[in-house]
Amino acid sequence: MTRFANLELQNKRRLLLEKKRNEDGRPHEVIYFHSVSDPYSYLVLQKLESLKTTYNINLNFVLVGEPPPLATPEPEFYKIYSLIDAKRIAPFYNTKPPKIEVMPNHKEVKQIEQILTNTPNDMLLPKSMDLAHQLWQGDLKDLEKQVKEFGTSEDIASQVIKEGDIQRQQKKHYLGAVFHYEGENYWGLDRLYHLENRLTKLGLQISNSPFISTRSYVSPKEKVKKEGFVLEFYPSLNSPYTYISFNRVKKLTEKYSIKLKIKPVLPMLMRNMKIPGSKGAYILNDASREGKEVGVKFNKILTPIGKPAERAYSLFMWVNDQDKGFEYLHRLMVASFHDGKNIYKINFLNKLIQELGLNWEEAEIHLDNDRWRHLLEKNRLDMYDSSIWGVPAFKLISQNAEDFSIWGQDRLWLLENEILSRV
Repeated sequence: MTRFANLELQNKRRLLLEKKRNEDGRPHEVIYFHSVSDPYSYLVLQKLESLKTTYNINLNFVLVGEPPPLATPEPEFYKIYSLIDAKRIAPFYNTKPPKIEVMPNHKEVKQIEQILTNTPNDMLLPKSMDLAHQLWQGDLKDLEKQVKEFGTSEDIASQVIKEGDIQRQQKKHYLGAVFHYEGENYWGLDRLYHLENRLTKLGLQISNSPFISTRSYVSPKEKVKKEGFVLEFYPSLNSPYTYISFNRVKKLTEKYSIKLKIKPVLPMLMRNMKIPGSKGAYILNDASREGKEVGVKFNKILTPIGKPAERAYSLFMWVNDQDKGFEYLHRLMVASFHDGKNIYKINFLNKLIQELGLNWEEAEIHLDNDRWRHLLEKNRLDMYDSSIWGVPAFKLISQNAEDFSIWGQDRLWLLENEILSRV
């Protein structure tokens, strides 16, 4: 885990891969994995022409299918939430949001795949864009006729998609809307700026134009006081993305005088969910890149999965009653993702409790109890009510407005935008 999150090792790998690419005489090739049924792919598709004209690269457009089952443990929730999320973020990236209210049906997706797999490479991007607009805007025009006129057979299309899936797996990813360049993956518009940074450092930017992944949103710098906001924060002790969110959550709640409620949940691996090795590696590397952008560093990692997390959670209810729950969880995550400490050890917890200004003898009474299990399960169900199953998750509650739920540390800017709209 420490190795996957080590950005110094990543930079060394980049140098070696570039050296090998030069020796092989290969061009700068960016592979893009496109999924017809994925709303994030629809947003990315709208930026591909700009990517080609802004950077001196070869863009390899690869069609893929839906994520493998292990990569999306709650596939129905994933579909519901991804459509909602894509609609929310699209305007900030100057892209057209999906208009449809539910995900496209299987037949429509397969028919479009039949057309695209029979489209010449030089026409693949404009044809994909045309069909994507029809699909996601709910304005499909004579699709049956198009399939008969331009499409290939279902078997041939399925084989092409299968080959794309294999290539995506070889590049160690699992979703659509993913870019791959020389050993690294970049998912969606949210991570495109990491790729643009890399290409720019290689001197591949053709013009001095702004990054195409730049968002139009600008956060105000002054404090805004407004009573009545409540923010529910759903963290997990084994989540790298949760680890890099704490500082920003604290700043956000202070900036807008928001009451914070901490509602921890069990890590996915302790909820009988499986995470493929490639997904775990990507998450750590991606969280480390994102952490660097916000000033949070990964160092030596020692996972708290299992007994360490259970013991730490057993003290949470008591610590939270002393108004120290947020800081307690934050310190635990710093210990696990930066200091490489075993949070199961009594002497570690004893020292932590005292550093929080609390009494260890009072805390020790609650050590290793099972009462926390009911609380964390209730928190999980509350989170699932918003079709969100992963962490960190957030729910903004205020008077005279619907609850606003988001998933991910990379949506805190969207949360702030929602707060501003309600001030």
